[in-house]
Amino acid sequence: MKKSEMFGFTLETDDRTEEEKARQRGAKKDGLAADAPKAPMDTDFQEEMEKHKPQIRFNLNFSRQIRGETPQKQRDSSIYTIERLFEAVASRDVRQLDGLYQYLHQNMKRLSDSLYQSHGKTALMKALLHLKDGKNETIDELIDISERLGDIKEFVNAAFTNSYYKGQTALHIAIERRSIFYVKLLVSKGADVHVKASGKFFQSHDGPYFYFGE
Repeated sequence: MKKSEMFGFTLETDDRTEEEKARQRGAKKDGLAADAPKAPMDTDFQEEMEKHKPQIRFNLNFSRQIRGETPQKQRDSSIYTIERLFEAVASRDVRQLDGLYQYLHQNMKRLSDSLYQSHGKTALMKALLHLKDGKNETIDELIDISERLGDIKEFVNAAFTNSYYKGQTALHIAIERRSIFYVKLLVSKGADVHVKASGKFFQSHDGPYFYFGE
C-alpha cells in the first residue's frame, strides 16, 4: 500500500516562482477564473484557469530562495505549466509533450496534481475535447506517462468540480464524443463506469443540456 493511500493524502510539489503565484492570485481578484454557472466546458481561446486552492505543497525553490539565488533564466523552455500542457493537448501535436515525463519525474509531479487541474478539468479531459477524426495522439502519451508515474487511477477518474459540469470525467467525455476506442481504453485503465455526472448541464432544464442516463 502506498503511503498516500494509507494516510489519505499526497504531498504535491510546487516549483512556481513568486511572480507566477502572484499573477494567479491577481487573476482571481480581477474576476477571472470564477466558477461561473455556465462557464464553457472548453474553448479554443486562452482558458481562464481556476485559482489554485490553498494546499500544503513542497516548495522546490525553497533551497534556492534561502541562498538568495534567482530563478533559472531558461525556466520557460523546460517547465510544463497547466497552460502549456492544455495548449499542447489541444493542438493534438504529441511532439509538444516531448520532455514532459522527464520534467514531471525530476520534479516529483503527477498529471493528477491539483496544479494540473482547473475546476477538476485535467489535460486528459482537454485532449478528449479536441479529437480530430476521432483521435488525438496526445491522449495515449498522457496515459503512458501517468502509468509510469503511478497515478493512472486518479488521473482517469478525475472529475469536474464546478456546479455546471460537476462529476463529469474523461469517460463521460469519451461517451459524449461517441468514441468507443477511448471508452474501451479508459475502462481498461481503471475508469469508474458507475460514476455519475450530476452538474446542472446534465439535468433536464431550459437551455442546452446533455443526459447520460442512469
